[in-house]
Amino acid sequence: MKRSTAIWFVVGFMCGVGSLLIGLLAAPGILSPAEASGEIPQSGAAIDQAQWDEVVRVAKHMNRLLEEVERVRSERSDGAKQAGLRSDVMTLRSQLELYKIQHYDKVPGVDARGNFNGKRFVKALTSATNSAGESGIGGEYYCGPYLRRFPSNPFVKGPAASRIKGGPGPSPYDGTSGWYLDTRDGGLYPNNKGGEGM
Repeated sequence: MKRSTAIWFVVGFMCGVGSLLIGLLAAPGILSPAEASGEIPQSGAAIDQAQWDEVVRVAKHMNRLLEEVERVRSERSDGAKQAGLRSDVMTLRSQLELYKIQHYDKVPGVDARGNFNGKRFVKALTSATNSAGESGIGGEYYCGPYLRRFPSNPFVKGPAASRIKGGPGPSPYDGTSGWYLDTRDGGLYPNNKGGEGM
């Protein structure tokens, strides 16, 4: 269920329950129809304890229902993000391996000294390249593009979500970029907290 749909469902439900409560209070001996509609001040008609208990019970159930709706929405949202992240990790790794096969086992974005450039990495995977890894258009540039767009990590906020950092070691999982490349072996990892094990 989309967030907007869930919100409208809850709003509709709350309006229905509000009407029910007004109906309960407008029962004979509690409030007159005019008092229930708010047109005139309440006369202080007595409501017995059983009726108040029922109103409180309904209100508690409403609160529990709202909490459950929010919990389910949150779980579904996180589950969808996790599934999307796994899919993007597999796609990135498979396309990186294909790039390496077509470029003499070179890792894109890594120069001869082992320095990493994230922009070059993204460009190499999203552009057509020649066997030397240079981007261009024409018959010489027959490798790639490997990705139509570079994916964003759904657990990283802002522009950093679609950036990649790299260095000689494992991902720090610190959320400063969406992705991380270990320049020692070309291993690619998500760089968000909780991305360990992917």
